[in-house]
Amino acid sequence: VDCTVETKTCTKYGVSGYPTLKIFKNGAVAEEYNGPREADGIVATMRSKAGPSYRVLNTLADYEKFLEHNDHSIIGMLI
Repeated sequence: VDCTVETKTCTKYGVSGYPTLKIFKNGAVAEEYNGPREADGIVATMRSKAGPSYRVLNTLADYEKFLEHNDHSIIGMLI
């Protein structure tokens, strides 16, 4: 967001320094980034948040725990 143009949005979310990174979930701020304000730090943080594209669930308990913390999931079973 360009705060010189989108002043209402920046005020609403308390953006006062640049770059600012806010992580949203379901339309609300889920987390604010307070790490280094440099490309390497921001990229490393976002990669850790994105996580792997898959997870191995070996037991029924693993499956149930996974579903508790993940709203949108595609589950596949390989036999």
